[in-house]
Amino acid sequence: YGVGAAAQPAAAAQPAAATAAAAAAFGGSYAALHLRLGGQLGEPEEMSYRFDDSKLTTLMSAVTCGVHLAGTVGINTRTTPLLLLTDNNELRRFVQHGRLAEVATSSFEAVHIGVEKNSSMQERYSVFVDIVLLARAKCIMLSPSGFSMTAWFLSGGRSCTLDVRRCVASCRADPRSALCSGPPT
Repeated sequence: YGVGAAAQPAAAAQPAAATAAAAAAFGGSYAALHLRLGGQLGEPEEMSYRFDDSKLTTLMSAVTCGVHLAGTVGINTRTTPLLLLTDNNELRRFVQHGRLAEVATSSFEAVHIGVEKNSSMQERYSVFVDIVLLARAKCIMLSPSGFSMTAWFLSGGRSCTLDVRRCVASCRADPRSALCSGPPT
């Protein structure tokens, strides 16, 4: 709310404007999915992946569960896409080019600010744009990461949450389960 706005360089104003624009575009009623897949600037490979299944299996299960979770609170992902926030820049670009139906993402490149010491001020602000967008979501799907948990904490402990690991395990055990079959009917 304007804290530090006077001290922000001009480049930093873009992420702040992007946060407001993205939140307005979603109308405040959207579901968000955080996928910790690895692949962000500055991140060593050994830090990158936190799931037992392949990245593709994790992505497919998580998006399907995200669509289901959104539907449980009346969000139709055909009209309000599931917001995917990920540390994987290849996946971000894929989504930014419209190649994953019913899914949107922010326009920034993911940067691990705790590791990438040479990141620009704009890259650092973009991390906070993503965390605020995640925290403002009506429903949040969380990855095993400090980023997800910080967003959940900032959300006030939102009750409409789902752990991505639970989703992936559920879909592996029974691909026809309600959680893994798309929007509730």
